[in-house]
Amino acid sequence: MPIAAPVPPFGGAPRLDCQGPPVVALDAPDGCFLGTEEGEWLPVGADGRPRSVPARLQPHSAALVTVEGELFVATYAGERARLRDGHWTHLPGEPVVLALVETAAGTVMGDAAGNLTCLEPGGHTRVLAVGEPVTALATAGHGLAVLGSHGSLGMTSWPVEPGGVLREVATSPVDGPWALFRAGGERIGVLGLTRAALVYPYEQKVVAPSMAFPEGIRDIVMLQGGATGYCLLTDPGELWLLDGELGSPSRVGLPRGAGAIAGLRATGHGGVLVWTVTGELYAVQPSRRVRQVLAGGVVLAYPAPAPERAVAVKWSATEGACLEQVDLS
Repeated sequence: MPIAAPVPPFGGAPRLDCQGPPVVALDAPDGCFLGTEEGEWLPVGADGRPRSVPARLQPHSAALVTVEGELFVATYAGERARLRDGHWTHLPGEPVVLALVETAAGTVMGDAAGNLTCLEPGGHTRVLAVGEPVTALATAGHGLAVLGSHGSLGMTSWPVEPGGVLREVATSPVDGPWALFRAGGERIGVLGLTRAALVYPYEQKVVAPSMAFPEGIRDIVMLQGGATGYCLLTDPGELWLLDGELGSPSRVGLPRGAGAIAGLRATGHGGVLVWTVTGELYAVQPSRRVRQVLAGGVVLAYPAPAPERAVAVKWSATEGACLEQVDLS
């Protein structure tokens, strides 16, 4: 399908050719990859214009950009597709891949059958069998952390040695671990139903602050650009800033009348981009200063290569999607 001709649906910005609203933006060396809830993938350059015709897959179960800048996408339909040098390659599917992570030894996949496999140029090789579906993967030091669907966390050396096994890592008092988040160094960020924790697998130590979020945790991001700490989003849409050990919680309030928060993304200069269900975009500083950046139409945002800039993804059911660069200074 040809790329739609540039038309000005949002202040003169060119429209992107997609049928569904973008829901994920993955950084790439020369731009980003946008994925929609319909399963479309759009390679977009740093100038906000499409680099090639979008791929139309099924809704994705996992996706990442490799160190070589290739996009790898797995779908709930069992598809596995790779975009390399502008061309898509479809690999054998099933079982469904639920987790991906990039390591020095290549891309690792965790699937619904409990397999860990390493992606290779000609296909993939199974390297370890886990006793339950793999829902999240992360690197920590020279090891690989594996989270199972039952909430068990394990570590294995990577690459896996002959006869290698998964060593259990304690996560108590985290209740119902369901996701891993970036924490840096040799520690693993673990997200539970009501608590977040930092796990030091080689020391068998868990740092979990006393404060819980009984309403549920939706997401958490580590601050970048020299800032220390994390920003946490609860299920009802409350925003909290935490220090480097997940303590000293400080709630961040949006201006009166702002919509509920839909998502967040860390910026390169230490702040956080926050967009609402009503399409407003806000910039949040580590000092808790909040500034509205855009007033409507935003469904996603991500940092631009320049630290003081960001890209807002706007969507309209009648006009489609477009990108708008915004100033965060």
